[in-house]
Amino acid sequence: MNTSVDSRQADIQAFFETVHRVFRQLKNGGGFPLNEVNLSGAQLRLVFLISDQADGATVKDIAQDLGITSGAVTQQIDELVAAGYVTRTEDPTDRRLIRITVSPKTRGVLSSLKTKFFRHVEPMFNNLTNQEVKTLRDLITKVRFND
Repeated sequence: MNTSVDSRQADIQAFFETVHRVFRQLKNGGGFPLNEVNLSGAQLRLVFLISDQADGATVKDIAQDLGITSGAVTQQIDELVAAGYVTRTEDPTDRRLIRITVSPKTRGVLSSLKTKFFRHVEPMFNNLTNQEVKTLRDLITKVRFND
């Protein structure tokens, strides 16, 4: 086999192994204190994802973003609704759609949590320049949308 192909495959494999370790560290909280909210890391990630959608998110949209089934999303949403973190509302333009939005109490807590979270993970990027952080973001975005 061609050595440049072997090298490319090895680099891609090394990249994914590194990304996996970074996300595992983040998934496990990376030492971030989640005791301010009674949510697991997965639930918090879901709440952040929902909060980023100005008009709310549908179960289908969330499932696609997270790469999990709609049933799994529905189960997590049920728990978050019961705890008062998110609400379900009928879409005003299409009554067949249910939009998931964060509750008012959650919106206030999230702002503070996001600030603390980004302060907590920022040191992971200390060895990168601002331009390198931007380049990393751009490259990962380019890979993500490579359909």
